[in-house]
Amino acid sequence: VNADFTCSDPDSDISSCVATDLGPDGEFSIASGEKLPTDMPGPHTLTVTATDHGGMVTTASRLYLVEEGCYADGIFLASVTP
Repeated sequence: VNADFTCSDPDSDISSCVATDLGPDGEFSIASGEKLPTDMPGPHTLTVTATDHGGMVTTASRLYLVEEGCYADGIFLASVTP
């Protein structure tokens, strides 16, 4: 499962669009298109932060749960529950 996000603002240009994944094993930066970490079971939160050139900051977060022993696309993962 890959992260899929974009940042846009109809009124201003975006100067920064970054994401982090916070899970049981810590917080890590993640790029759009990069695989979400599924090696550590437990709740994970993907947070995307957009900053425009005026300094306005907006965040959006999504929770996903990684469970023990799951298969996805023929590859064994610790697990994944969308």
